[in-house]
Amino acid sequence: MYTDKQIEFALDCIYDAEEAENRMQKALQQKAYEQALTHIDQGLRCCMEAEESLKKLEDKAPEDVFSEAATYWLYFSRQLRYIEKIMADPTIITRFCKKLREDLRNAPKDAKWSFTLVTVPWDREKDKSATLFAKFVFGNSKFCPTRLECRLHYTSHGVRIDNVNLINADVSWEDRWIIHMPEMVGRIEKMVLKQLKHELATESAFPTKLGEFENYL
Repeated sequence: MYTDKQIEFALDCIYDAEEAENRMQKALQQKAYEQALTHIDQGLRCCMEAEESLKKLEDKAPEDVFSEAATYWLYFSRQLRYIEKIMADPTIITRFCKKLREDLRNAPKDAKWSFTLVTVPWDREKDKSATLFAKFVFGNSKFCPTRLECRLHYTSHGVRIDNVNLINADVSWEDRWIIHMPEMVGRIEKMVLKQLKHELATESAFPTKLGEFENYL
């Protein structure tokens, strides 16, 4: 007869998978693809062990735990395919960035960044928990223009990008995953952060860095 030990073991495996994901993300930020593959392999093994433990419980296995293990398995499997593509063609991200940079340079002259600031009302240090969302609309389509969306956080030296997304871009479906690779944050920052900071200071009423929130909130 099986006990909660199977569930405990599965949860431990899922925790280990989460840790493997964090290590993988750091490796990808450093473009250490071989190292990232090692962490992916560790994550996949953790998912397999979690599922094997839960299968012993048959219909008594908690669906949420089983689902979380399966979700991590799919996630690591996708990351494995993406990294294999990069290693097979090391210039794929560079070509993607070159095209995006050209598209941004060819944006309409009146194209501007728009900003939305989200704070936590009950947080005493609203500046440190504040999230700034920035959107830049460009491209030639009137009905489905391309949008570059960024999520940023505040520092004492200004804002920094945490996450990027590209909407309605002229990019093949096979290459849309590139924008979500960790190294793209740094690449996008080099392209747009200077102009974004300038427009945040001159075209919006939002704070530009930590220490300016007292006058705003």
